[in-house]
Amino acid sequence: MQEKENDQQEVQQSFQDLLGNTILPKVESISVIVLSIGVILKYFEIGKPDPVFGISLTTLAVTSFLQSSLTKGENLLQTVTYKVGFISCSISIVGVMYTLLSLPGNMPMLKIGTGALGVATTLLIYQILKAPTDELKKSGIRFGITLLAALFFLFQNI
Repeated sequence: MQEKENDQQEVQQSFQDLLGNTILPKVESISVIVLSIGVILKYFEIGKPDPVFGISLTTLAVTSFLQSSLTKGENLLQTVTYKVGFISCSISIVGVMYTLLSLPGNMPMLKIGTGALGVATTLLIYQILKAPTDELKKSGIRFGITLLAALFFLFQNI
């Protein structure tokens, strides 16, 4: 019985590693490429890029949300910062998508997501200054880029 539980835990851990280290980064990269294509389509006024924005930003929001459950820190503060940060990234990305698609409800999502992401980014910067690691720096870049994009769309609508 103990052996079966150990095997299940090993399978679950290997799936989490596969998802977090291989699948999510590739899906995220593809989503960024598709989003870039949507921006180019919008800039040159070719067709209607709304479905491209919807698909790519929804995928980015889902990958951020999944990343929140897969990323664990070295201590409680890091773990909470990762979870709040990635979930806030997800909320902010959905707010940006709602803004681009002119859907109602974009401002509350941008305000809540940006506020929480600002707090998480501040905590992450503190932790990077205290004891820098590659994981912290990588998350800091992701939080920072998402925060800047959300702030841009937040202040554009005010």
